[in-house]
Amino acid sequence: MANISKAPLIFVPILLYPPVMFTGQTSPSIRISLFTLLVMYLFFAAKYVSRKDMQIFFLMLVLSVSNLIVNFASPDSLRTAGSTLLTLAFAWALSRSANSNKRIKENLVKFYTNLFILIPICSLLSVIFLFIFGELNLFNIDAGGHETYLFTPFGAILTKDFSGVVMVYRSFFFFDEPVYLASFCAANIFLVAPCLKERSNTFLIVNVIGGILTFSYLFFVLSFLLFFSKKIPAFSFKSGFYALLLVGLIMILSQVDLFSSSSLGERIDRINLFFAAMEDANLPQIVFGRGFMQETGFDRGFSAGLFTAIYEMGILGLAVILFFVSALSNKKRDISLLFFVGLLVFEPIKLPLFWTLVVVLSVLLPDRNTYSQKKSLSAA
Repeated sequence: MANISKAPLIFVPILLYPPVMFTGQTSPSIRISLFTLLVMYLFFAAKYVSRKDMQIFFLMLVLSVSNLIVNFASPDSLRTAGSTLLTLAFAWALSRSANSNKRIKENLVKFYTNLFILIPICSLLSVIFLFIFGELNLFNIDAGGHETYLFTPFGAILTKDFSGVVMVYRSFFFFDEPVYLASFCAANIFLVAPCLKERSNTFLIVNVIGGILTFSYLFFVLSFLLFFSKKIPAFSFKSGFYALLLVGLIMILSQVDLFSSSSLGERIDRINLFFAAMEDANLPQIVFGRGFMQETGFDRGFSAGLFTAIYEMGILGLAVILFFVSALSNKKRDISLLFFVGLLVFEPIKLPLFWTLVVVLSVLLPDRNTYSQKKSLSAA
């Protein structure tokens, strides 16, 4: 088992789950078995039980019981609930092992950084390949209803007409959508890269390229938020001023039709579907949710993970998840900000790769992630 911890490739099973498209290319039995074995190995790689482990165990117990209450009548719902709980168990196990086993921590960071050097490079190569050779779906990837997706051996590409002014090719490796890669690239630039001791410049540059190639508004919005979160202290007059400035800027930009070529309008429509679906909800459904795999009455999901979590797991489930994130991140506000923005746009709760980023940041970011400390260090 000691030999296993020397190989960063032990983390490969997380790439067989969303938001990576390879999920559909792998047999479910193989994918789930490999992921379960990874979770078990990581969990037992930590030799002791900490106080934080006891807190997380209690949170997992509460969430498991509440999910069982809501989903017990449907086998499909139970399987989906089990998959979600397995993903959370992975996050817990990864945090335990990374914080207690130096070799696993080093290999986790190595795996993550190498992966996000490779992915942006593939995004660039994908555009070059398309221009020279055209489309080639070498891995026979199912676009999942996205008829406008183009494929090359290096990833997926989505053409986008920005207000009839310019046509761009949005490249995002084999992720389900550009927005997923955009969030990772922004976090890598402002949170991961400054903490790296080796290849930090290479990591920074390729993620800037990868983020730009997504042509996602989220990349620029999240970059803006992460940049200023590192410049200002929490709960200060200055932070409130910048928050108001951001809200005002968004209101002004919305009036000049800047977001007409984005998916903002569709996301707002999907959020409105959530409120329509919850109109007839009773108190137990609000508290415990309506369960997984339940028909919403609409042909589309709610898009934002915040509202999906409330619909499926209720206010109680969402609160447990937020406490769970706080425990794993050691209350570092940059991670909390990143997770909250993710909740507004997609469903980070169900993505093992996103939990991997959370754990990587929890072991890389300074313990006292405050403005005053950084300022004193820079002054010294």
